[in-house]
Amino acid sequence: MTASSDEKAKIIKVLVKAAQAADAPLVGSVDNILKHLEDAGYCYRATLLPRQIGVAPSNRDGYGVNAEDVHSLGHDIAFMGWSWSEVSRAICIEERPGKTYIEDFNKKLTESSELLPPVVQDSIRYGSISCSHTNMFLRCMAHGMKSSDDFVAVAGKLSLEHLAQRDTEFARAVKEGLPWSVLSWRVETEFPGVLSLIQAARNASGQVARPEHEMQVMLRIQALALSEQKRTENAPDWDAISKTVLRSRPPCAADVRELQVFVATCGGGTTGSFLDDLGAFHRQCVNSDLRTIRGAFYKAVAELTVDGEIPYFKIALVKTQYTCPKAKVNRARECAWISTSDLASCQISREKVVIAAEDKLCEARVALASAKWEDVVPEPRRVVYLAKMDTLIVRWVLEKQDKTVFVAKSAECVLNKVLSELKIEFPSLGRIVDTMLEGFTESDDSLPLDSSLPSGSSLPSGSCLPSVKLQEFRDGKSVDGTAAMRKKGFDVGNTVVRKGAVDTLWLVQDVVSDTAGEHTVHMCTVGVAGQPTGGLDQKVSLATFLDVYVKKAVVELVVKHPFWPMKSAEQSEMYKVHVAKCRIHSALCHVGLNALSKRAVDVIVKPSRTVKATSDASKGSVVLVPDSLKVQAVRDDEDVPEALQEVVFNIGSAVHGYRFFLAPTFSDDFVNPTFAVKTSVDERMCNMKWVMVGVNSVQVLDWTPEVQTHHYNLMPCST
Repeated sequence: MTASSDEKAKIIKVLVKAAQAADAPLVGSVDNILKHLEDAGYCYRATLLPRQIGVAPSNRDGYGVNAEDVHSLGHDIAFMGWSWSEVSRAICIEERPGKTYIEDFNKKLTESSELLPPVVQDSIRYGSISCSHTNMFLRCMAHGMKSSDDFVAVAGKLSLEHLAQRDTEFARAVKEGLPWSVLSWRVETEFPGVLSLIQAARNASGQVARPEHEMQVMLRIQALALSEQKRTENAPDWDAISKTVLRSRPPCAADVRELQVFVATCGGGTTGSFLDDLGAFHRQCVNSDLRTIRGAFYKAVAELTVDGEIPYFKIALVKTQYTCPKAKVNRARECAWISTSDLASCQISREKVVIAAEDKLCEARVALASAKWEDVVPEPRRVVYLAKMDTLIVRWVLEKQDKTVFVAKSAECVLNKVLSELKIEFPSLGRIVDTMLEGFTESDDSLPLDSSLPSGSSLPSGSCLPSVKLQEFRDGKSVDGTAAMRKKGFDVGNTVVRKGAVDTLWLVQDVVSDTAGEHTVHMCTVGVAGQPTGGLDQKVSLATFLDVYVKKAVVELVVKHPFWPMKSAEQSEMYKVHVAKCRIHSALCHVGLNALSKRAVDVIVKPSRTVKATSDASKGSVVLVPDSLKVQAVRDDEDVPEALQEVVFNIGSAVHGYRFFLAPTFSDDFVNPTFAVKTSVDERMCNMKWVMVGVNSVQVLDWTPEVQTHHYNLMPCST
């Protein structure tokens, strides 16, 4: 007896509830659920184009995908070779009828990175639950997104043609898409929790996917905790949450308990706003393949205690650790710049500074929110500005500033720099930013109360001083040492040497003045080209400086490449092939424009394929312009693919050892008409015959104004 639809749904609900138990076999349980979903009509198989599928908002607990992870996976697949069996278990879910939740989520996700493809309006109708990174890379390849990976890119962009030469099956996946198990949109509402089960099972089973990093694990911990708290109105059962998280076997499994401590104390309570902010930063600014933070650091930050709450400063500590200098990332990819002693100092010697920094971080966010900066500044830029503000303040607090980038004297100095840059990029915020800057003034390193940064100007690199500064005199002496130095022809940022010496170059960093009007010049050694060397620092009085030092310009180093000119562009075989293709494209464009100038009528009309001719159809009037811009270079010793038409150059061969062909392009909106004409060896069956095939009539190598237009001409046979 066949079960009814209601009975099948009840069985699925029982299976889902059983699979959610901490001791249930995750992968096997999910396979059984998927089988019942398909049997009940909630799931079907379909091959879908990559552009139709975005990342489901529920994927990885709202984290989505990281652009660096996507491109890293693409490189790995290209290196190891495409395998259809590895993507045979891809799963996605339909968009709800009349809604655009998935597309809206992906627009927000992709606009934050130049490495991810833009979303075309009304193109996404499904959301991926598994194989999300793989499908996203297929979309990146189809769009030719920016990439520095020569393994899959040409001239700084992903190249499908280049990929096809290496792996035809990978290229076919880009064009045709993957085979998907498609879940009905009703699954999410009728069987709550099943999507997270499916994704956890796919992550655990090791198909083509990126491993879960610590940020995704914390977001899942937070989602589980908030869900349980809302359902039971009691404190979350952290032991049960830990068991649920560990079922997908994340690489950071040993740190789950410590990560829970951070989520519970620093996540942002019932809204989770602080962890969401950190997640947006991680997704946009951190390459999880290269950098990670262990749970011990998260736990130490969570347990940091001062006289008052410091949630913003704690989040800023994590951001700063993730963005540490490359030299501070160990072989295990762990960021180990901020040490336990640094954190301990925040509770002891630096406690007052930490509290002041927290106040400024909070004050700036409140001011920006009240100014409704989200209406003017896109989210990707908001993430960057908050990250810059957070990390620069932490570096100032911990005395870990990079003198070659920016050195702040106070938290206000950081805010002045960040807000002034914000004003320059978004001038419409100018008046609001000026008001905020007045609130952040400090007597020795910020804007005067009655002035502001001029619109369109910028702050000097490496300086927190504004471009407008008042000069103070006391007892006839200038208290401003910089102004006194400028009167003698020197300035901060100059490079100098001792008179008569040529060996050591010094960079003037600052001039510090005391209350008595005495000035001290701070300098550090740099290389001959002005590059930082991490060498010596010294402080001398301004009087000594003016007497002993003279200005010396840095040397402009021009390094000759060791392989020049043997491997210059014009000597490269691939460059010559590229130039030949460009010449063919130029010829095709010229012929096409001439064909458009004729009065033409439709001769043959097929679905998406049209052949045009002039109304009298006299000899030479039927013009078939090869719309295909796909030019393929084939070596002389390689077999020529079928259905290609060779391009013949007037003067010799374009590149020795290569032949060039026009490849057909069959699609709804881009067709080569020459491949839409049916041919026959029996002339009695034909009403037209070939006159010329090739580009012999076009001077590809030596261009002349007298270019004939009878390219791809056909003439009617006499009847």
